[in-house]
Amino acid sequence: MERLIWTGLDESQFRRYKSWINKSFPGICGTYCAAVLTHHTVLQDTGHWMSKQQLLNAVETVVDDFHLHEGTFYWNVAAGLNSIFNFKHYRAKTGLIPDKAVPELIDRYQQPVIVGTLAVLGSPYKNHWLLVYAYAYDNHNQLYFKAYDNHGSYKAVIPAKHTNAYVYLEPILQEKDSQVNIENRHDEINIKPNLARISFLEKQAKEAADHQKKLIFGKEWDEWKDMII
Repeated sequence: MERLIWTGLDESQFRRYKSWINKSFPGICGTYCAAVLTHHTVLQDTGHWMSKQQLLNAVETVVDDFHLHEGTFYWNVAAGLNSIFNFKHYRAKTGLIPDKAVPELIDRYQQPVIVGTLAVLGSPYKNHWLLVYAYAYDNHNQLYFKAYDNHGSYKAVIPAKHTNAYVYLEPILQEKDSQVNIENRHDEINIKPNLARISFLEKQAKEAADHQKKLIFGKEWDEWKDMII
């Protein structure tokens, strides 16, 4: 590949996340990207270094644990980030067609953007989430992203044509923000799981357990009657 001229954040800021590797199966790439985005944002804004494992555990709770479908979609990642930041200073927003929006978002906010790839688009990562922090165009005007990939690389290069969705943090400007520099913010980040979803899952598990207690050798009484008759 030709040498690319990158625009965006310096890769050295993400070297610290090289060891943040998603080793779970099935993977929790959405959790890792949301955790690194949160860690990076808090570090840049306040200088506070968040605990890696505590952060990952908390983010997994609100991004990957409590949805009722397979896979993690962009709305799951956004909902998790909004639970974390609780709409204090930032809100998570989403969109499609990253090659149109991501360069503009990086330029505007100087913040990384979570970007999804798809197997059907030819990505070797298949269906995956990465954290993009820089972009570049080659001599043929093809767009590339540089990203933390949660597989051990903090400077992976991916073609934008392999991506399909994105999640980013939009600053929420409050009245007092005009007098307070963002670097001096020290508000705690709240981890607030979706309590309604947790309640639903607990109820679902209880109903399943109660149903199992009513079975006779793995079958309901009506099934046994049908077999006898």
